[in-house]
Amino acid sequence: MNDEKIIGIDPGLDTIGWGILRKCGQNLSLEDCGIVKTSSRLPLEARLEKIYRQILNLISTHQPSECAIEEIYLTKKTPTHSNTLQARGVILLACKTSGLPIYPYNPGTIKKTVTGSGKAAKYHVQKFVQLRLNLKKLPVPDDAADALAAALCHLQISTINRKIEEYKKKLMLRREEKKKEFARVLKKAIKSK
Repeated sequence: MNDEKIIGIDPGLDTIGWGILRKCGQNLSLEDCGIVKTSSRLPLEARLEKIYRQILNLISTHQPSECAIEEIYLTKKTPTHSNTLQARGVILLACKTSGLPIYPYNPGTIKKTVTGSGKAAKYHVQKFVQLRLNLKKLPVPDDAADALAAALCHLQISTINRKIEEYKKKLMLRREEKKKEFARVLKKAIKSK
């Protein structure tokens, strides 16, 4: 049975959302989710180190096989955005040093894949995550829900990509079989002359 465990991450500097989903065959379940918080009173380097260590700890504890992470969309460059990008960088480093394949998705793709609308509001993302995972309550905080949405998005897209690859392999096999059959018929035709 195909068993996958995905960590979804919603990056940030103040609050990082994370969620662990397990897919076993057709069954999908929430293993755990939460947030990593850093205090704005700490120096940037200390905050980045905390994020790095916490993500490493989550990976070590839950042993995911892949990471789905939300890309950061910036409309203008400010020091705050720069710090957020640095936080995302240490998250990527933690995943990479842990040997996890990393799959980035932009927020619009995540929302479109999970809710059907690339411009869905936070509440709608939470509601669709709740429904998809059969949760009794909305996943909170919304950072954790966003991380779960990233993981759901990845599972859906990777499933489609696997099916496409399987179809391509079948087409290639058929093509090879037809080539062999053509060569056999041609060889037989040449011998009969």
